[in-house]
Order: sequence, then structure tokens, then C-alpha cells
Amino acid sequence: MLEDLVDELRKIDYSDLPDDYNCLLTGPNSPITDVTGGPIILDRILDLAQRTLIFQRGRSQGKPDLYNQGQLQSYGFTVTEEQGPRHGWFTGVIHTRKGRIVFE
Repeated sequence: MLEDLVDELRKIDYSDLPDDYNCLLTGPNSPITDVTGGPIILDRILDLAQRTLIFQRGRSQGKPDLYNQGQLQSYGFTVTEEQGPRHGWFTGVIHTRKGRIVFE
């Protein structure tokens, strides 16, 4: 599943979007709509990120999977974390050359 996430992130990185590390690629004003298939790619990234980078079951549910985050970083995609609105809920940010992708 991590490899699928990397493949989708590379589609964004290799797209015609300008390199802008500070650009927010999720949200209503996302430039991702200018990429062919962009919204579908972004939906897939968000789904894979949630399933791959956040524990889904057990005592660690909702917490970051630091191992998979490290693996993703080895492919050149940094992940940072933020505390969500509910205690213990994880919000992550994947940093690409084209901008930031926020997931939870």
C-alpha cells in the first residue's frame, strides 16, 4: 500500500504544476484541479495516506505510524504531524515539491 501512495504522490510531483512547497494542494482553492485526473489522484492519495500513515485499529488507533512515515521519507516525501481538534487525533501533512497535502 505504501508503494501505491508513492506512485500517486509522484504523479503530483511530475505534473505541470509549478514547484511551490508552501502551496496547499487540499481544500477548495487547490490547483490540483488543473492537473489531468488531479481530483481523482488527490482522493486516492488522501485514502492511502489515512490507511498507511495513521494506525486504524487497536490501542494506537488515530496515532501516526512512524515507521511508514520514515519509509515515505526515504522516497523523498516528508510527513509532519499536527494535533487535531480532538485529543489524540492525528492530522498529517505530506510535503511534495508541488505543495502540501493535509490528511487525517
